[in-house]
Amino acid sequence: MKKSYGIAITVMLFVAHFAQASVFENFNASNAPEGTYGDVSFTSSSNGLTWNLTQCRYIPGLYTNINGKSVALKSDGAGIIQSPVFQGGLKELSFNQRAGWITDGQERLISVEIVDEDLGQTTTYDFSNAGADQTIYEIQINGLNITGSYSYKITNKTEGTIIIIDNIMMVGTEDNLETIENASIADNSYETGSFTGNNGGTWLYSNGRTPLEYIIGGDKSIMLKDTYGYIQSNLLSNGLKELSFLAVQNWIGNSGVQNFQLKVYDANDDLVFEKNDLTYERQSEHRFELFQYTISGIDIVGACSFRIVNASSNIGEIVIDNITWKDKPISTGIKDTEVDNLTVFSREKNIVIRKAGREIGKVSVYNVSGQLVNSIESANREVSIPVESKGIYLIMVSDPLGVSSSKVLVK
Repeated sequence: MKKSYGIAITVMLFVAHFAQASVFENFNASNAPEGTYGDVSFTSSSNGLTWNLTQCRYIPGLYTNINGKSVALKSDGAGIIQSPVFQGGLKELSFNQRAGWITDGQERLISVEIVDEDLGQTTTYDFSNAGADQTIYEIQINGLNITGSYSYKITNKTEGTIIIIDNIMMVGTEDNLETIENASIADNSYETGSFTGNNGGTWLYSNGRTPLEYIIGGDKSIMLKDTYGYIQSNLLSNGLKELSFLAVQNWIGNSGVQNFQLKVYDANDDLVFEKNDLTYERQSEHRFELFQYTISGIDIVGACSFRIVNASSNIGEIVIDNITWKDKPISTGIKDTEVDNLTVFSREKNIVIRKAGREIGKVSVYNVSGQLVNSIESANREVSIPVESKGIYLIMVSDPLGVSSSKVLVK
């Protein structure tokens, strides 16, 4: 799957918001009309929130969809997908795009506006030459550093012709991500092997191969054979809170149910968590639906690894990609705090202070011995203060309306 990247322009904007965590959107629940463009809202089957579509439509057909049900955006800036507001931060946003039924060689123009709701800041990414044939392109925006609430809209700026959008993937700031991009897996037979993951660890797979039809994200995915093909992470030192992955079938086959299993092992390879009731309803015609599976409540503290298993029976191969997970570190008793519209947290060797609705004022940073290590005054609503060493720090923030105090652990 080909990738496109954009150029960013930053402006300021103030908006209201509501909340949710980072997720995947496949538009399977969208109610865009057939036959004509319209303005509609729908409740997502992936995240339960309301999305707004402006001058969009659903066009049945092999080349007017990407996976399952896609959305066609009208030309000339009229067609827009507006997300709800999410929480949990954002470090990467990606989605699939294709030309639709018109293969006229015309350059496609797409604009993506991402709003940091807490800072009131909008960054615009413009993409050109994003696919004037039937190729399915993946558009990626990497290196984002939104730590709180965010929203975005996708606009078709192409003159006189549609674009098709599907499979929006949002990776939160607390999410780890494995994209399978470093794997060198055979495409003509199933094999057992290993590869270096995005996190630098050694990942294992058994009865895996490169998909012949569907690459979910980037240039590589892994297809797991039925009857217990699997992919397994390296040993994760920070525990495991929850896990998500994307999956799609590869072959046209008879209807039926495919089954996944998630197994988590501790450092001694003892099974400490399992979930065996993840299912996928096979489809008998293109375009196959792409689903995200999220397993919450794992809550394993300490070193562990996880294994995603294809436990389906005959003709049950499944393609896996974009595995994300959240750490479950050992509690220190020191938490990021939010009080009096004040949020304090650490980011590497920096203490980040954010105040909603007004300027921060004066900030004083003390070590555990009570010594003042830094003091600044800021008229901004967010400030990052570097510290020389790890440890616990006491924070005092004062402005004309009062004084707030907090503590933070810099890891």
